[in-house]
Amino acid sequence: MDINTPLVQQTEHFKKISEVVGTPVNIFDGMGHKNFFGANKTVYYISKLHKKGQLVQDRIRFNGQEIVIDPDYDDWLKVKESGDKIIDLLNKEKIPFMLQFSGRCIRISIFVKDKIIYYAKKKHIEPQQMCFYVYQYLCKLIGVNWQDFGVPENKSKNHLLGCIGKKNLKTGLYATWINDLLPSKRFETKQSNVQFPDKIEAWNVTDDFLDKAYDYSSKIPEQEVQETLSRTKYQTNEILLKKDNKYNIRSLGDILKNGIKKPEWNVENLVTKRGITIIGGIAGSLKTWFGMDMAMCCATGTLFLDHFETAKCDVLYFDEENGDITTPYRFDKLRRGHDLQIDELNNINISIFNNIKLDTNDTVSTLRLLIEEFKPKLVIIDSMVRCMVGEEDKAKDVSMVFDNLKDVFKDYKELSFVILHHTTKVGRGLMSLRGSGDFAAFADVVLMLNKSTKGFVNVEMAKNRHINMELLPGFGFQIIDTEDADNNETVNLSFTDVQTANLDKIALCVKSLSEWFENNNIRKFKTSQVQEEMQKLAHKRTNIGLALKNMVEDNKLFCPKQGTYVVNTPTEIVEE
Repeated sequence: MDINTPLVQQTEHFKKISEVVGTPVNIFDGMGHKNFFGANKTVYYISKLHKKGQLVQDRIRFNGQEIVIDPDYDDWLKVKESGDKIIDLLNKEKIPFMLQFSGRCIRISIFVKDKIIYYAKKKHIEPQQMCFYVYQYLCKLIGVNWQDFGVPENKSKNHLLGCIGKKNLKTGLYATWINDLLPSKRFETKQSNVQFPDKIEAWNVTDDFLDKAYDYSSKIPEQEVQETLSRTKYQTNEILLKKDNKYNIRSLGDILKNGIKKPEWNVENLVTKRGITIIGGIAGSLKTWFGMDMAMCCATGTLFLDHFETAKCDVLYFDEENGDITTPYRFDKLRRGHDLQIDELNNINISIFNNIKLDTNDTVSTLRLLIEEFKPKLVIIDSMVRCMVGEEDKAKDVSMVFDNLKDVFKDYKELSFVILHHTTKVGRGLMSLRGSGDFAAFADVVLMLNKSTKGFVNVEMAKNRHINMELLPGFGFQIIDTEDADNNETVNLSFTDVQTANLDKIALCVKSLSEWFENNNIRKFKTSQVQEEMQKLAHKRTNIGLALKNMVEDNKLFCPKQGTYVVNTPTEIVEE
């Protein structure tokens, strides 16, 4: 394909913007603004239009990372007058920008990386709201009314912006990049005259500038903003949604007539096919092993913990905790433990240290695109604290996480999230989840992992919206770390009942001693011998001594002299 064709040039243009902003360009695979409600979004590199050899008409403004100034006049002299003032101010302040002729007027885009997003978090406002504040402050510096130059473009959600190469239906002219002063007459661009910028830069906005923008714009009454927005010729997505009943609001009678849906499960009684499960536990409680094993069992449709039914599905696993050495190593041990071939795991896709955040619009957009590309039914996130810009103990920040996830859910009938989350070292149940109580409030199922003793974990069913928890108050599992016939390391997770998982350390040691006697036909032994054998099973010397004492008191052992023990049997007592 000719590298100078508009299609190739537009693709390269999108790549440059993506590299500058740090997130892919979201586009609308349709024609114009009609029927766009924030849905039908995709990313330029999987665009249906590009695959058909057609130019993308509209892209979606970067939420929290783009400020738009839009002198939208039919009179070109007004466009030039205001445009010259804007360009002079931006050059004076050394603010990089992209100047575009839209086919009728001009549009100026100012790209930033994540500086505004982090600043907005500190102020506890939406990142796009902070962009709107910056827009209003820039208008003040330029000397123009903010009401006239980009209120819907900077205020509304998922706003569409015409792309370079788009044909304006009113004028018949094509949108192009402007690399010069604005002329006294409107451009007469044909498709063959369309130009794309050679270079795109991001604005490294300072905290001082953001402070001034916030101090100025936050004092402007929101009512004044909303009145301006209502007068614009563009309807916001929210208005369009209400007009077409996109919320799908129905009467209770209608809902009940159609029957009450029963929950369906990706993992029986633990993970619904549409919902959120949180797995909580302190460091070292085997949360990651639990989540990885769940991913592997769902991907292959095998019993989780050799106990819970799973629905075979594609899995997307986000690792922000362990890295590209530990994560593949652990998955491989589990694979060998399940006796699976490598080719059987092609439906688990893994993201490692890609800095996915769930409380920012830009990275949630990336999450949505990855879900669209890989089509998972189950998404596992390890761990919550690594996937937030905000603070986990602030309800507002946590609420943003789940609001974003709910927004993702709208587009999928079958999609579930499993989120691994740390707990405090004190307390039990829901209240021990670290951070805001909103974590427990938003989840459908909460499982709390409590390590009992070496290799055993108790799983408490702390919350479940869909089953009677009295029927499954909890269970346990054991992690078994062994080697296969070829001396390769393997790991298995095996279901146990809650009583086994809750055995105290001395009782568990008694159980191990009894099994050792029976399996090896032991009738007489020395203390040093039993210490050596039990320490192989990770029992501590103190607990071994107390277990021997308990067995003597229960008449299961006889101690003829210090350091020597004899096993009592119903038919025979061996004497020293």
